[in-house]
Amino acid sequence: MTLAFLFCGIVLAVLLQGEGSRLDGGRKGVVPVQLLDSGAELMLRPIPGAKGMGAFLFMRTGYKDDPKGMEGLAHLVEHLSMTGGSPERKGGWRIEKWMRQRPMGSNAMTRENWTVYFSMGKRENILSDLRFFTRIAEAKVGFTQLDLARELPRISREISNMTLGSPGGFLMWKQRALLDPLERMGIGRLKDVRQIQLEDCEAFRDRHYRPERALFVLVGDLRPEEDMARLNRWLGKNKAEGERGAVPGPRTRGTGEKEAPGGSASKKVAKRPRPFVAKHKAVGAAFLSLAFRAPPPDSPQAPAFTMAAFYLVRKAQADFRPRGREAQAFFQPGQFPFLEGPSLCFLNRRAKDGESLEALRTEVRNWLRRRQKDRLQSPTLQFLMRGMSGLFWPSPIDTRKRRFLARNTRSLYTLGLSTGALYLNGFPPDFFARLQKLRPKEVQAALARFFDPSQALEAALIPETRRK
Repeated sequence: MTLAFLFCGIVLAVLLQGEGSRLDGGRKGVVPVQLLDSGAELMLRPIPGAKGMGAFLFMRTGYKDDPKGMEGLAHLVEHLSMTGGSPERKGGWRIEKWMRQRPMGSNAMTRENWTVYFSMGKRENILSDLRFFTRIAEAKVGFTQLDLARELPRISREISNMTLGSPGGFLMWKQRALLDPLERMGIGRLKDVRQIQLEDCEAFRDRHYRPERALFVLVGDLRPEEDMARLNRWLGKNKAEGERGAVPGPRTRGTGEKEAPGGSASKKVAKRPRPFVAKHKAVGAAFLSLAFRAPPPDSPQAPAFTMAAFYLVRKAQADFRPRGREAQAFFQPGQFPFLEGPSLCFLNRRAKDGESLEALRTEVRNWLRRRQKDRLQSPTLQFLMRGMSGLFWPSPIDTRKRRFLARNTRSLYTLGLSTGALYLNGFPPDFFARLQKLRPKEVQAALARFFDPSQALEAALIPETRRK
């Protein structure tokens, strides 16, 4: 007991030194990563003077774990976990009422390799939510047939809105499937979701929801020593004879590559999928999306690729005037969803009314070739870095941003989400520092190497009434 107390005291001293400190040994994030007695991990980002607190629970499971024929199971379990029963939720508890009481933001979402539950607001409210999140991590939230009957219509509406009503989301999921044949439709497929039974949800929860697969991220108005002790008390010790279970590392997705004939497994050649074109009821003109493979986040090429991707996204947003319902269709001119799983960067564009898909393809490819010839200057990179600092939230946080976070509880969302997602996605702790050291020539080389339009993964939708 004395040894355990001494260990906790040393760790807390390190945590209280400030955001720039590091723990020796083990995997590291942008801030120290603490292993709790239960095997769960904890990351703390206190903001002096903050008016609110944010609590995030990341579970190391996502739609990549959906069994074949059950696409949407992870998403459905997320719904049931967020709205299911527990000792704290008695009487007339309703998710809608709970969310109204937390106007700063509370919800959950399922991504490829992780699922996150989050809540932001006054500290006393968020501590109650944090207690509930520990029950989610321990698979102690009960599901009933009534819960399933309530959530199935909700998730069906989400699927319809994000696929039939929003061509952008559909296209980007399709491109992931082109890259990886094992890819799942993250939000779910209607025909699969309608066949899922309660026992399927319970089996998925019991298999994938365990404390040793959990990462807690707390931001804002924190009391580090007290908050860590509270989580240890709520979660207890690891069930395996009181020992900490092995924490799975960040998982990697498929690369869409195949072994070269007659070569070893280390000699691979890229497999470029054929373009995908389909008709869609909700598009009034052609929609085109080009996707580009990203190098692994911990590779030497990743910083230059990331800077080049952000440059293209910003240029696309500036050069491409909105056409039709692009924004409502979740179809922005450029997108690099590095928080969700940074395997692809997208360049998206809608055609003019009456314009052919081929004309749209020519417009986008020519624009991209011009961008590859842009001569970047240091001020351009400095401008991009200012924007990325609000996404990567490097440590330590500068005084101006710290004051902003203290005043705006809602802004804690991006801080907590990026802190956990970057760690789980395998970004090294010094990634932002590596971005700052980039030279214009390195970014220009990345534009030429990674964003060749002839090597892009291409997917398109055309109006159902028009032929290609």
